Amino acid sequence: MRDKRNTFWLLAAFLSIGFFARGGTPEEFAGTWEARLKGVVICTLELKAGETITGSMHACKINVNSEGDLIETEPADPSAEAEAILHAKLEGETLSFETRDPDDEKPVRFELHLTGHSQADLTIVDAPVHVKPIHFKRQ
Repeated sequence: MRDKRNTFWLLAAFLSIGFFARGGTPEEFAGTWEARLKGVVICTLELKAGETITGSMHACKINVNSEGDLIETEPADPSAEAEAILHAKLEGETLSFETRDPDDEKPVRFELHLTGHSQADLTIVDAPVHVKPIHFKRQ
């Protein structure tokens, strides 16, 4: 009897690990994602699912205080040219990608991590200053 109980709990543990360790799919990332600060859009991601994830980032205007929190700024210019998403790689529930501003030598690396249904946090990898993850919501 004891062996049957142990087998049951072991099976339950494996099933729960499989459920919680599931990876994100390209379709979960596809769509228009917006980051807002006090109701104003400060950044937009347009992502398309396919064999690889493609898309663009535009209208991003990100300013932070010394603690890495977003602070108010002028609204982003929606007519500004979009930057293409480069080298997109999906690992679990995190999409890593780069953008390259034509004026910058080095690309900027990002990680978009799903946090819930149509919710994600964007981290700027190797940012020159501390920036807390930026919350995005899929529209």
